[in-house]
Amino acid sequence: MRRKDNTGRAAVVEVMRNTLTIRDCIENPDKTATIRDYIAAGRDQYGMQTFDQHITDLYNQDVIDFETAKSAATSPADFELSVRIH
Repeated sequence: MRRKDNTGRAAVVEVMRNTLTIRDCIENPDKTATIRDYIAAGRDQYGMQTFDQHITDLYNQDVIDFETAKSAATSPADFELSVRIH
């Protein structure tokens, strides 16, 4: 993503670790849709993060601006709400 200070770009990454729960979600098609929730919940314990969590971090660290972050978010409305709450 374009950096706020126009000095280049910042990488935004999603991190998923192969935990037993994630493995179960991958193997069981009925649970595959819950992977994103487990990634978000596993942030502190496993170092996982969703794309949107990282976008929010970069915005909060003043690396990217609000409009850039919002336009790239999976759910712009959820991003805007999370920024306003915190």
